Amino acid sequence: MNQKNNELEVLESLSAEALDQLVYLVGTARGGTTLLQKAIGLHDEILTFPGPTHFLNQVWRYRKKVSQRLLVQIFRLPGFYRENLTGNCQKLVLARFINASLNSLELKPMWQLYPIVYGLDKENTKDIGSVRCWLDKETNAYGLEKVKRRFKSAKFVFILRDPRGATTSMAQRTVARTEGTFNPEISDESLIQSAIHWRFTIQRMRYFYKRNRSLSLDLRFEDFLDNPLQRLNEIYEFLGVKTLSEDELRGRLETIPYKKTNDYSSEMEGHGISSKAKDRWRDSISSEQEGLIWAITGKTAQKLGYSGTPGTTPPHLFGIMSGVVGIKKKLVLSIKFLFLACFERLI
Repeated sequence: MNQKNNELEVLESLSAEALDQLVYLVGTARGGTTLLQKAIGLHDEILTFPGPTHFLNQVWRYRKKVSQRLLVQIFRLPGFYRENLTGNCQKLVLARFINASLNSLELKPMWQLYPIVYGLDKENTKDIGSVRCWLDKETNAYGLEKVKRRFKSAKFVFILRDPRGATTSMAQRTVARTEGTFNPEISDESLIQSAIHWRFTIQRMRYFYKRNRSLSLDLRFEDFLDNPLQRLNEIYEFLGVKTLSEDELRGRLETIPYKKTNDYSSEMEGHGISSKAKDRWRDSISSEQEGLIWAITGKTAQKLGYSGTPGTTPPHLFGIMSGVVGIKKKLVLSIKFLFLACFERLI
């Protein structure tokens, strides 16, 4: 079989069942989605990408402004560049799929461009013929119903993290991006905004999960760190792919590079799954700041099995407001709290 037929065969095999089997991994920012994406993607039957595509937020929303902006977004992931496609035939075949997808302006074929492109990319070492599903991840819970309607065979994996860990990490990342370097000092206002994001995202995730249990699996980040072998095989079983032996899975997990994700240096701390991330937040915030986070997130967190630290007294609403500067911000914050309190009843 010549090269052209081989490439067409790759695309046709992907465009059948595997392309319809989207696995949508969702969690909060700094909630463990990156690590879990890498771990799940170790399976030979699951195709995933070097990073998130942010398709719904950064591509789909601009679909009517297509042209260059959309093409840039499609090829923005590491390894998603035309020079990685060897041979004119691949480029021609790929161009056909791209043109058809962009002309349709439909969510499903446009999103499916990612596994098609990465399936042809030389960075992909998996046997495309063995792939049964593909995985993308997101750190907000927008568009879950839309994904469900467009991908009839989609499955959803929700990862939950202790709000004190996720919120602290979010706040640290915000400071690092603003100042260009890691700074252990975290303002109360940054923690408040991050805690609101956590609660809002978790509420939307739980609302969908409770109404679509047969399509959804949730797990706590801390439980995954404690027992990654068992949790991964539970995920694989849910996705309908073969489970792996502990020895095989352990060996694959040891290939995952590990570093503190708030560390902006390029140096890696090691490989494998580290449980250090579970309680790192305890050394980064004061007991008063812990109480602040818990005052905002505690009601939702308790439903997920988390508990507040004994002796920590959460502030009342006015105490939370004192950490925010400006009347306008205080008003917006009050409205957000009202919305969160109302939505809490639905989960």
